[in-house]
Amino acid sequence: MPNPMTRRTARLAALSSVALAQSLVVGPGPAHAAVQYYEIRSPSNMCLSVAASSLRDGADVIQWNCLGATDQRWRLTNVADRPAGKLEHGLLVKIRAQHSDKCLAVAQDSLELGADTVQADCGDMTTTATWWLNGSGDLYSIEGEHCVSVEHASARKGADVVQGDCEGSSRQKWRFTPWE
Repeated sequence: MPNPMTRRTARLAALSSVALAQSLVVGPGPAHAAVQYYEIRSPSNMCLSVAASSLRDGADVIQWNCLGATDQRWRLTNVADRPAGKLEHGLLVKIRAQHSDKCLAVAQDSLELGADTVQADCGDMTTTATWWLNGSGDLYSIEGEHCVSVEHASARKGADVVQGDCEGSSRQKWRFTPWE
């Protein structure tokens, strides 16, 4: 007759092996998952930034010199607030600022051309805070009803970021650089 202690030890070893194998395949749960942040660089190679590192809803989003500040680091989540996964050819996402955990949105939910982009509470979501990233490689158009653009195609630090017609030009291509 087999020893009950040996059988229990073998069962525990088998369960531990299964749990280890599942963690290697599935990876850690959401509470422990690594979050990937990106610098989102404008066509003039400046970073998408929340003006003055503001924490308030409605704070302006501008382009600024890339300083590595947390108001210039953005993470992508799908519309259900889960990590969006690998950035490939196209994703429907929310874009969240690291310093405030607020989302890139269009001011006052406007669908008008030239409307300002701001940060807003992600819990109060509308379609103007959900974006379609479309592109290839690491250059993407950030599209909602319209495309995210630097106002007047300016290369000036502090230039406003607005929504404009999606024309497919290089001035509407944004580079997503993983923050390490």
